[in-house]
Amino acid sequence: WRIDVTPSDGASSGALVFSSVTIGNTVPTATGLTITPASPLTGDDLTAGYTFNDADGDSDLSTIQWFKNGVLVPALNGLFIVPAANTVKGDLWRIDVTPSDGASSGALVSASVTIGNTAPSISGLAISPASPVTADDLTASYTFNDVDAGDLESGSVIQWYKNGVLQPALNGLLIVPAADTAK
Repeated sequence: WRIDVTPSDGASSGALVFSSVTIGNTVPTATGLTITPASPLTGDDLTAGYTFNDADGDSDLSTIQWFKNGVLVPALNGLFIVPAANTVKGDLWRIDVTPSDGASSGALVSASVTIGNTAPSISGLAISPASPVTADDLTASYTFNDVDAGDLESGSVIQWYKNGVLQPALNGLLIVPAADTAK
């Protein structure tokens, strides 16, 4: 932009004077940075999102970096998703976004989450023999599953019910002795 001013007192004009300025690039911002889910578990993808703001309408050329336990993971640079295969219970994940329009960079923003414990499950729960008689012990079996590497079964609650009534003496046992059964 340029402004020209020619001073005048109504009778005569003075020398023209001018001034000019060039409109510069407005520094972009990133707001509302989030990682979802907010309380992730092992087996969850981490997905980031934010709002890019640029008063000049420039394109989003922001830098996106993920850090696992404080260490940059270069393979995830520029990505919005950390695949679940990369997460483990107890990991602290942080994303840094530096907003940029290619001409200017704005203030870095960060968000972080810690991967929580995933509840275990069991599969294949069965009582054998499948068709017991009075002289048979009842034996329970199942497979313990936990996606959190290194987590062992500890404190599982095992309860037996006879005709719908809890049998507290059998709590924690996988075998009901034949002496406790009847036709």
